[in-house]
Amino acid sequence: MKNLADRADRTPGLLLGITMAMGLVFLLFASPYTTPLNPYYGYDSAVFMVLGKGVAAGKLPYLDLYDNKGPMIFYINALGYLLGGRTGVFCLQVVFMGLSLALLYRLARLYTDIPRAWLALVVFAFVYCGSVGEGNMTEEWSVLFTVLPLYLGLRFLRTGVPAGEHPLGYSLLYGLCFGVQLLFRVTNAAPLGGLLLAFAVILVREKSFRALWKNMLVVLAGTAAVIGPFLLYFWRIGAMESFLYASLLHNFHYAAGGAAAKSWGDWLNMLLRISLTPVTVVLGVRQVRRGTLSFGSALVLSCVSAVGAAAMAFGHSYKHYFLLLAPAIVAGFALGMKEVAEAAGRSRGWRRRLCALVLVLCVAPYTVQSAIHAGKSILFNFFGYMDDQVRAMEEMNGYITEDRDKVWGFDIRANVYLYLDVVPCFRHFTTQTWMAEDSPFIMTEIQEMMDREAPVWIIAGSGEDVRAWLVDGYGYELVLAQDYGGSLSLYHRPRT
Repeated sequence: MKNLADRADRTPGLLLGITMAMGLVFLLFASPYTTPLNPYYGYDSAVFMVLGKGVAAGKLPYLDLYDNKGPMIFYINALGYLLGGRTGVFCLQVVFMGLSLALLYRLARLYTDIPRAWLALVVFAFVYCGSVGEGNMTEEWSVLFTVLPLYLGLRFLRTGVPAGEHPLGYSLLYGLCFGVQLLFRVTNAAPLGGLLLAFAVILVREKSFRALWKNMLVVLAGTAAVIGPFLLYFWRIGAMESFLYASLLHNFHYAAGGAAAKSWGDWLNMLLRISLTPVTVVLGVRQVRRGTLSFGSALVLSCVSAVGAAAMAFGHSYKHYFLLLAPAIVAGFALGMKEVAEAAGRSRGWRRRLCALVLVLCVAPYTVQSAIHAGKSILFNFFGYMDDQVRAMEEMNGYITEDRDKVWGFDIRANVYLYLDVVPCFRHFTTQTWMAEDSPFIMTEIQEMMDREAPVWIIAGSGEDVRAWLVDGYGYELVLAQDYGGSLSLYHRPRT
């Protein structure tokens, strides 16, 4: 095994092959709503899959199908559906995961030895299970576009070459990745924003102002090269306003409301999960003073971690947000392992043990969610935990024998459409009441749709108010009422 690890360290192709295999095995068990081991669909993941499936079938994002995210996640899922539906999405996940693991290994190797670099990948897997929840989340896809610029930037700084000689090709890549991150969700770009901030400070410190402007322009050009085509496309199809609102304003409303809604327990949980950030800063300062780490490297590691951690203060207390910090956590862990090795070299056992304990405590807050995630995956993959949901959806699907392009759901989870293998006929297709709390126009557009051209089939909750709205208000007939844990009803509007 040691020989294989040594060979992989020297051979990029072998390293990538190993990390691809690791990504495949890991995601088979850790991505419960896309893995081929079960037939289930999730929640947020299902929203992105519905949009991807719709885009692959010719639907227009934001006009035909709406969600408060940037379009990048829709098109990745659309590519997955073109490649093979749910399995296609999973295959893309494996590719992204394999590439991310290879780069995370290289990132860790900048500061620690081979065994500890592999250990850093275990830490990443632990953080993944302790945060992501479903798989196929924007944060998961974002990891690759954070770790690639971070690795290249830190590798350059290790050369000791003045920052003014920073390759413009790297800056172009930073800009491209920054643009991709913005098109997932604005806050996903926060860690990469920390990298750009750090390089700007380094260049100012060196008084390399010409290089600063050149690199800034190249970064902006890279970002524009990604965002520009989307802007032109959405302008051409008349979706510019919806695109900007969903990608920016809706998310800002949501973030502001989420930050205000955090309880003291939420804030405590957040602080515990970002506890490696101050540790990374302290370790960086210590090693700069000892001359074992450059100022630039310490600043990049600190800024990426700190700016990424600051973004966790916004939004609701969803654990999957913290996967955005995974590259910074791996880098901070590797820096901690460097401290452990240097402490051992100075024969100070208590410092070595203290540093190792601090690193363990910093990743410990992910333990409970990791255990829950593991239990969920076991139940889903080997014990048919949600088979009743699948059977209920099969029963409902048996009733929708015609007009399958005129199916819509009100206040339901998006996974219903995937189980039924239909694309919703109206753009606001899931959890509308909840989404309308930030965007009241959603309910107005739903009312206009119902008055103009009501769907033939509607799936909704089993509440009496919904039943009265559809049966008494629009003449729908109740076809099927289910209670498998989801309490859904199927309504049909007879032809007049």
